[in-house]
Amino acid sequence: MEATLPTTAATPSRLLLATDLSPRCDRALDRARQLAGQWHAELIAVHAIEPADTGHWTSGALPTAPEGSALPGLDALRVRRRLGEAGDGIEVLVGTGECEAVVSGIARARDAGLVVTGVARDELLGRRTLGRSVAALVHEARLPLLIVRERPRGAYLRVVVASDFSDGSAAPLLTAADWFPTSRLALLHAYDPPFAGMTADRATYEEEYRAVAAKEAEAFLAGTPLSGDRLEVVLEPGSPPAVLTAHVEARDIDLVVIGSGEKSFLHRLLAGSTDTSILAEVPCDILVVPKGPAPEPAA
Repeated sequence: MEATLPTTAATPSRLLLATDLSPRCDRALDRARQLAGQWHAELIAVHAIEPADTGHWTSGALPTAPEGSALPGLDALRVRRRLGEAGDGIEVLVGTGECEAVVSGIARARDAGLVVTGVARDELLGRRTLGRSVAALVHEARLPLLIVRERPRGAYLRVVVASDFSDGSAAPLLTAADWFPTSRLALLHAYDPPFAGMTADRATYEEEYRAVAAKEAEAFLAGTPLSGDRLEVVLEPGSPPAVLTAHVEARDIDLVVIGSGEKSFLHRLLAGSTDTSILAEVPCDILVVPKGPAPEPAA
């Protein structure tokens, strides 16, 4: 039996903007509107009223609903007023409960294909630890999450997919290729040669290790329908967080795409983080895509 190629990803027909209504989230609103226009998609704005925030919204009893469900009429007018003219034509939903539960519940109920959110004070939706909230949203919603850091100046032009070539890693790459077909696309792999500092000829050792990484990249791409003229392959020595950040700054990258899941690039980026994840240090927008199933092995 021939190996099964990973399926391509159609552009989402419905986007969900998760906003805490802070000024920095205006960037996420602008990007969500840009993508909705580019993909001819519907856009829904969602605001979660967490238990600690209810006093800021009403002096009386707050209507209740199962956590994660939407209350379309609850304070939607206030949310729309805060969105201003930029919110014209956008459906607004407000829910009560933890942010991750509200966003993921509405996303599933409305069959959204992408969640878009912003970063306020280097925190996702006002949370202290960006990485923890990202992981929670991706796990709960089980769909792509776009974290907007920069103010949009048009469509994404330079996109890099950071990959470790692990099982399922083709999904983020194919998503990027299908969602942004006119963008310059690069596949970035960071390799960290073990014991490099202990070898007599470090340069030769690192070059040999790079050759191994090149073969891994070739085998990885052989399982996808992408051609060499569509994709630049970048292999760099060093730790994934350092290599990714340096590449983004050197190439003026607009968007980084990474996969989620155990042993994924995202997992490595979050490992060992304390107050702020390395994700908060990457100076561009980040698209987190759930990893897909691995191709079936040939018989």
